[in-house]
Amino acid sequence: MKQYWKRSLDFIKNLWIRLKIRLKKVSVFKYVLIFVPLISLVVFFLVVFQLPEKQVQEILRKFTYNKTDQNLETQTPSPFPTPTPRPIPHGKTGFSVSQADKTKPQFGRGNIDPYDPSQGSKQTVTISVKDEQPITQVTAILKTDNVVSQPYPFQLISGSTTDGQWQGSWTVDDTYLYIYNLVLEATSSRGQSTVEITLR
Repeated sequence: MKQYWKRSLDFIKNLWIRLKIRLKKVSVFKYVLIFVPLISLVVFFLVVFQLPEKQVQEILRKFTYNKTDQNLETQTPSPFPTPTPRPIPHGKTGFSVSQADKTKPQFGRGNIDPYDPSQGSKQTVTISVKDEQPITQVTAILKTDNVVSQPYPFQLISGSTTDGQWQGSWTVDDTYLYIYNLVLEATSSRGQSTVEITLR
């Protein structure tokens, strides 16, 4: 047993002597390169774990800050980019409506005059409507950038209440750069049909 411990001690002594010889060959600069980062890392963790969570996050943010972050900070895009309004037709423009439900009044072909009214000017919509039962009422609601209008009543201008041309007019008092929808409603004893047409 004594021989075993003696051999172990001899082995450790020999290992230490070899390590000392090798360390003597290493320059001071290499010591600095090895030990300074290690000491810095130990100090960093000791300091960080003593700091409040907010300060730790701030330190970590600074260490992970890179050129990408810098580019993101210098660019300040709007969170809601303003889309460019789509161009729309000028003057009197025709359109047609297709409906899957045939059990209620059916809209057909129509026109808007003018399609692009100036603010404060009159606009007229004409639309054909037919049904097995007489149409009792046709109305339209105009949705623009800032306003949803009250229902505008239409008048029968030609044909019959079961198959005729209906017309309504109003003054466009709002802009329609982004929102420009026309909601048509027709009523008969069979029910009410509603279609919304996106004009822009």
